[in-house]
Amino acid sequence: MASDAGRRLTIAGAAAGVAALILAVVLAASVQAAPGARTLTLWTVANGAQYLNNGDDRGRGIHINPLSAAQSKLKPKSGDNGEGPYPGDVGVFTLTLYANAKLQKIIGSGAYTCYYNYDKNALCEAYYQLNGNADTLLSSGLVNFNNTARFKLIITGGTNKYRDARGELSAAPAGRAERVDVTLLPPSAPSSGSTSGKTTVVYAVANSIQFINHEDDRRRGMTNNPFEVKRAKDLKVVLKGSEKKNGPFPGDDVLYTFKLYKSSNRAKQVGSAVFTCYYDVKKHATCEAYFGLSGASLFATGSVVFNSTKFTLSLDGGTDQFLGIRGEIASIPAANESQRFDLKLE
Repeated sequence: MASDAGRRLTIAGAAAGVAALILAVVLAASVQAAPGARTLTLWTVANGAQYLNNGDDRGRGIHINPLSAAQSKLKPKSGDNGEGPYPGDVGVFTLTLYANAKLQKIIGSGAYTCYYNYDKNALCEAYYQLNGNADTLLSSGLVNFNNTARFKLIITGGTNKYRDARGELSAAPAGRAERVDVTLLPPSAPSSGSTSGKTTVVYAVANSIQFINHEDDRRRGMTNNPFEVKRAKDLKVVLKGSEKKNGPFPGDDVLYTFKLYKSSNRAKQVGSAVFTCYYDVKKHATCEAYFGLSGASLFATGSVVFNSTKFTLSLDGGTDQFLGIRGEIASIPAANESQRFDLKLE
């Protein structure tokens, strides 16, 4: 995501996210919901955990990558020192959902996939299946490995009963379980905050970039995979050239962190952002972005071409004053090696 100067947001690809929920799942903190909001309360207990250590891909990505010299200078200096999780690692957690604090009636199941980035933070994607797996509730959020007892996730949608779901998930410890309060806004309700209908402009400057090179995983997957043999052969993508000159390739990812400023002169920092971009073919990536502003967060997703300086992301929700927000985020180059983000809130 940096320009030729290594600072602008030219999105490449990413892979990682944040937090280990070793015992359970969801967030806490009070939510001031809009009139008509309803709350669903359930209790969760973890029943499985798997950690993916991508240390080899992380190390390979330091030297074998398509980043410019200026972008490479923004790689984290700490390396794999101290205790993990480290950027590029992944945690997968599965959960059992109960109807009450006594954990007597199972009402569904859930799972978290957490992609770690910096300072033991992760971008976590979660789903809850309820009512005999007929209804699914989807959420995403930023979680810190050292503070998994209380955190917030943004409800991004769902299926059937929760198809138009918007709101927040909040959880707090409850014995060996976690109490989860799901606050849902009415389908037709506006955002509960005062930001709806406004455009907020911030300027981003990259302060770290890390490339995760999955060459060995790609090579292993060419022959050792669960695909039907003939179909896999017909659809196999033939990669030409080297990672340095022709990457990123499918499966690679790039992690970016940004400082957000009120103006391009960088006089006042107003927040931060984390991008994780997962590459497919032709240097396209699906990017997930979290913006931290005024103690609240915004979540956006979209397709971005590697090293592009103009792109638009779908704004999928937020917390606190951004509760229930939808809209888009448009980005263009700006002065002083920054990237301008127009957050169009609806």
